[in-house]
Amino acid sequence: MIPSLNLLPPQKKREHERIKALLLAHEIILFLFITLVLGAVTLLSARLILEQRYREAILEVVPGSSKIIRINRDIRSLNQELTLLATITRPALFWTPFLTSLTKQTPPGIALQSMTLNNESGFHLSGNAATRDDLIAFKTLLEHSPAVRTVDLPLQYLVEEHDIHFMVQATLDPKKL
Repeated sequence: MIPSLNLLPPQKKREHERIKALLLAHEIILFLFITLVLGAVTLLSARLILEQRYREAILEVVPGSSKIIRINRDIRSLNQELTLLATITRPALFWTPFLTSLTKQTPPGIALQSMTLNNESGFHLSGNAATRDDLIAFKTLLEHSPAVRTVDLPLQYLVEEHDIHFMVQATLDPKKL
């Protein structure tokens, strides 16, 4: 037997043994955790492999199943495109009916030069009017149009009697376009 010299007090010796036991328990738990993680990874990869083989077996057994998968994929992509199209066209305003009606009903003394869009439903029209009466008739036409919400023609354009260069600001009701 080898003689040992015990220089630690009993309390420190018990504390040292407890720390050694805790370190051993920590290492055992860490080893179990790593083993558990490796086992889980192995089981998950085995599951994926089995699911893939199951799909392949189904494709071989069920007649036409590959066509069904292709059709489902095509339907899914078509639905995505339709959803995108619906999203894009939802806020769109269709100006053609309004502009066609406006150009047909514009008095002969009015020559429109430009139309500038402010935002989704506002616009500026500029042009020349032969007479003040033509300009007033054009303003009345805009005011009575069902798609137009407001019309703003500054009074400065009504001062002159002939050859009036004007600018009208109006807002539309998008629901009535």
